[in-house]
Amino acid sequence: MPPSATLSWPQRSGAMKRTGNRKLGRSLSIKALEDEGGLQQPEFISRKSGDFPVSLTCLSAVANMQDNGKFGEAQQELEDIVSGSKSRREMAMACLLLGELFNRWGSCSQSYSIEIMAKGAMYASRAVQLYKEDDSDMDIEFRKFSLYWKAINCASVASLGGCNTWSADAAMQEAEIAMQEMSLTRINSTPKQVMEDGGYQDFVHGMLIYCKALGVERGYFTLKDGKDLNSLLLESLQMFQDSYEKLIASCGELNNQTVKTVTMISTMNKMLGNKEEAIRWAEKEVHLRNKLHGDLNVRTQIAKKKLEEMTGIQEADEAEEEDDPSLYGSSLIDPSEIVWSLNPFELTREYKINCILQMFKCSGLSELFNIPEDRLLRFVLKVRKSYHEENAFHNWKHAWSVTVCGFLIMQEIGAEKFLLPTDRLAILIACIIHDIDHPGVNSDFLIKSCSPLALQYPVLNVLEHMHWSRGKELLSEGCDTDILVNTTAEQRKEILDQIYEGIMSTDMQNHKQIVKEMEARVEEQKSYDINIPRDRVELVQAIVHCADLSGQTLEPEVAYQFGRGVMEEFHIQSQREKNENLMETPFMKGLHKPLAQAKAQLGFLHYVVGPLWKSLAIIFPQLSLRSERIEERCSEIDFEKLDVWKGKHEGLQNMHVEDLFD
Repeated sequence: MPPSATLSWPQRSGAMKRTGNRKLGRSLSIKALEDEGGLQQPEFISRKSGDFPVSLTCLSAVANMQDNGKFGEAQQELEDIVSGSKSRREMAMACLLLGELFNRWGSCSQSYSIEIMAKGAMYASRAVQLYKEDDSDMDIEFRKFSLYWKAINCASVASLGGCNTWSADAAMQEAEIAMQEMSLTRINSTPKQVMEDGGYQDFVHGMLIYCKALGVERGYFTLKDGKDLNSLLLESLQMFQDSYEKLIASCGELNNQTVKTVTMISTMNKMLGNKEEAIRWAEKEVHLRNKLHGDLNVRTQIAKKKLEEMTGIQEADEAEEEDDPSLYGSSLIDPSEIVWSLNPFELTREYKINCILQMFKCSGLSELFNIPEDRLLRFVLKVRKSYHEENAFHNWKHAWSVTVCGFLIMQEIGAEKFLLPTDRLAILIACIIHDIDHPGVNSDFLIKSCSPLALQYPVLNVLEHMHWSRGKELLSEGCDTDILVNTTAEQRKEILDQIYEGIMSTDMQNHKQIVKEMEARVEEQKSYDINIPRDRVELVQAIVHCADLSGQTLEPEVAYQFGRGVMEEFHIQSQREKNENLMETPFMKGLHKPLAQAKAQLGFLHYVVGPLWKSLAIIFPQLSLRSERIEERCSEIDFEKLDVWKGKHEGLQNMHVEDLFD
């Protein structure tokens, strides 16, 4: 191993004063069931029967998942109720919630689909059985939804080839029995109720046929009576269309179940090759979800992406990016041009991409790891496209700026003395992908709104795990964007491990620990030792985290624009929380007011960014100017003279809709 580097520590009088970090507000939402994004059973919340309180324990388990982002804990609590509750109704409701929970989970996590869908089917079946054993304290709505989820979950299991409990044929038979029993859930119903129930039953029927068609495609079922796959798809489409008509008549367009039928009608038309019809219904889905949930809702965004894929917009964008390879190349940028004063808001897309190519080249990493430049270009173009430019802050400009800062930090501190080449390559890659596919809201919002992402990544730091997963896909062996193609197995593992550490360091939940570790080094005047693995991990984390929070260390005009972007994104999230009846995040509220903006910005600079960069600048004095820039931004904020500060951040005041706030 290389010899350890030593640092020249500045003389200090007394211990360095520790500065606290502003605790980011975290919502305490207990909204158990959220529209389409997760667990939707509003009947359980609005029920007015005398025995209703017994179901609250079940709901609290779901709330536990949303508040803490721990799917396993919610699952365990619900399963404890199933096995230990003395209340039959509570047990039944827990089974029903688990049936839906596993359905949502399975639909978001294909690698776990068969196992999870089987559990969902078994719990929904148990809910049905509990109702049959004693329905004295359960109502018709409960039976309807338990049968609904049993039918859909069992059909899903059948489409995946069966499980230990049921073969594919047996699972489909169970689904068909549940569908038939749904017709018996109401007696003495009003005409509207009959119409609504018919819509639900037709939807389930359509899902069963759809799942059977999938099973046929996968070889789990054989068709008889002269039927073919196309006839199954047509039959399924007809059922969804019938369901749509009945739900329109009984519930109207702006109803969750109605929108589900629209989604499936579009899907079936796509499978049948009816592109124009598929697009028409996909457009209708986007329109309805926009009216029902708002343009920025996760479900609306998913519908938009699906529509874009159908219309070929994404493919056209990709072709445009790669039309003229002569626009790209590391040789088009001189290494001396990569400096702190670069403005991502003024540079062209090509210039920014060429900067990254040059960073890999002039750092020696491209040569050392034999990274083909055409492959590196494909990787960077793909990553750039995976960022959402509609986001006010978490977009490609931010990711590019973070990458430049990570590169310059390493250049200025002489990172080769403290980090191995694999570490330095990991830092560059982590910076590039650290916010890939960011939806413009934080992990807390995804958790409390029960977003599909929160179900797919059941942890507190939903976003960081999603970024890591998306980035790792691009680096998969065999992928044409795998820039680690010529590394050894050992090098690949070391690089990926450090990329993971770098991305996880951008989770603000880890900020306090990172600052604490850096301040401890300052107190002890302890250097980073290249021969100590933990030291290298800590330095990788420190560099990526500091680069992520480097916006306010840059030139004033760049810092102001990044500051506006953060505030606007927070403000938009706060609006969504208000519009979607979610608990509002305290530190995001009221950011349309200049004083609130100033307080939020000063708190962020003084309690969060300041201590982080101050510690780094003490360890590496070469970076002292960056820390001083933060102090300059702090000194500009005077609550008594906000007009001066507002003038530097023009645009913040115009980002709101006044009547949404008190």
